[in-house]
Formats: sequence, C-alpha cells, structure tokens
Amino acid sequence: MELVIVLFVVLLVMSMLSFQLDPKLLLPTLGMFGIASLRLLPASNMLISSFVQMRFARDSVSRLFHDIKNIKYKDSKKQNISSHYCEDTFESLKIDNISFRYPNAKTKAINSVSFEIHSGESIGIIGPSGSGKTTLIDILLALLKPQEGEILYNSYLLCEKKNNWRSQVAYLPQQVFLIDNSLKLNVALGDDESSVNEQHLTAALKQARLSELADQLPQGVDTLLGERGIRLSGGQRQRVALARAFYHGRNVLVMDEATSALDSLSERQVQGAMDNASSNRTVIIIAHRLSTIRNADKIIVIDNGKIVEQGTHQELLDNQGLYSRQAAAST
Repeated sequence: MELVIVLFVVLLVMSMLSFQLDPKLLLPTLGMFGIASLRLLPASNMLISSFVQMRFARDSVSRLFHDIKNIKYKDSKKQNISSHYCEDTFESLKIDNISFRYPNAKTKAINSVSFEIHSGESIGIIGPSGSGKTTLIDILLALLKPQEGEILYNSYLLCEKKNNWRSQVAYLPQQVFLIDNSLKLNVALGDDESSVNEQHLTAALKQARLSELADQLPQGVDTLLGERGIRLSGGQRQRVALARAFYHGRNVLVMDEATSALDSLSERQVQGAMDNASSNRTVIIIAHRLSTIRNADKIIVIDNGKIVEQGTHQELLDNQGLYSRQAAAST
C-alpha cells in the first residue's frame, strides 16, 4: 500500500509538471493526499492482515466444519451416568512394530516401536528433546497414521475403532484450554449449564482436589475464571483439566509434558490428584522430569525414534543405560 501511494504521488507530481503548472499549486493537493494516506494506511494494513489470517485458517476451519457436520448429537437431558462411558471399554492397546516418517524427512521420527498398554497401567515415556515422544503420542491418539506396522485396540485395528478409542481418552497438554466462563462450565465443557450433572461435578472436583478451591471462590463453582483461566495458577489449571476428564468419565489420561512448566509444589499437587484417581484408570505420561514418572508401572525410554529401554524405575537404574545417566544428571 505504501508503494502504491508513493507511486501515485510521484505520477501526480510528474503529470502536473508536464502541464507546466505552478509547483506551489501542488502543495495543497499533496497535503490532502498525505493526510488521507495517514488515515487510510492503518485501516488498509488491518484489512490485509485479516485476509492473511483468513487464508491461513481456511484449512483448519474447513476441517473443523466437516467434523462438526458429521457429529451426531444426543439429547444431553436424556443422558445418565453410563452415557459418559463408551460401551466398548478399554482393555489393551498393542503397538506392533510401527514406523513413521514426516514428509520430506530423511530419517524416521518413529522407527520399529513395539509395546503394549493394558487397562489400569501407568506408562511413562521419556527421552531427549526431538526423540519422537510427541510423535508417538500423536500416533497413539490416531492423529497420525504409521506407514509401517499396526496398532490394535482391544485386538481390533485402531483405524476400525478410532471413535471408540478417542471417546475414552482425555488429552492434557502443557497449555490447558480454558474458556472465559465459570469453573462449572469449564469442567463440564460441552454441556449446557442446564444439563450439568451436579453429582458428577462434585465428584470430579473432589477427585482433582479442587473442592477446597471451589469453596474459596467468591461464587463457588459459578465463579468466572477469566480469559484462559487467568484467575488460576498453572497447577490449578491442570487440575481443572483433570476434573474435566473425570467428569466426562475418561478411562485413559494422556499427559503430554503437562507439568513441565510448573514449579515443584504445583507439580506435587497435580501428581497427587493423578495418584488419587489413577487406581482405575490408564495413565500415559510424557515427561522430562524423572520425578513425574518414577512411580509408573512401566517406563519407556525413547531415543532417535526407537525404544532403547523399558521397565520400572529401579530396573532402568540397574541397567546403567540412558535412563540411569539422565537420572544421575538430574540429581
């Protein structure tokens, strides 16, 4: 836009000089165009920026619209406690020799990985940055499809039971998604205020160790949390995400470095809430801190897309491998 305006002014001056007009007559005209340019440039820049954002988000919005159009909504008022649970409950997930390579990448992000996850287990996944941990989780969540190998959900191919699997999984990232609304509606995300089950809500808050916080808030569970949960600490936001998973009856919790940005006290509070509710749930944890996964039933160590070690915390320490060296470096 600036280039267009400059070229316009130059052409205007040259055309007026070619007609041998008095240069003094140009000053009012140039002043008028200068003032108009100052007023129009911010608006035009905002308009161009908006078009760029629309083009950037077009594919995402198109995918989201397609997914929403294919969802079959049920009458929430007719739902009971069993409606929060999938009829086909999770029993096992078998990862059999899977490999995945990103487009135009020279090496595989995941290379011949095999292990099993059973109901009620806690699985820790650890490894250096760039080792393939997040890619593996994306594959387990059926967001990415491996080019080699297969994943079996309850002895069925995961691609055939994708919706059943996802209906039982709660994904907890490092940055929790919270809306500018009440604590109640953030926990019961997806339910209308009139259809929130108060009994489920109370139980979920208790499991996530948020009952005390709810009692301290000015309007209790109806207190607005602010944009992105600004009124809460990092640990409290993570526990709201846990309460959301408990409210919707998710049997599998996937934590993708959910506590990496928290201080030690907040991490212990979140870990306490996890331990409080993990007795009958399957938990998959990606972590950099060994303290987060040391109590896991099985720890999987990934390096360069491959599993280099797996076992309990003590077994891996005794192996004197990558896990042991990382443990020694962190002490």
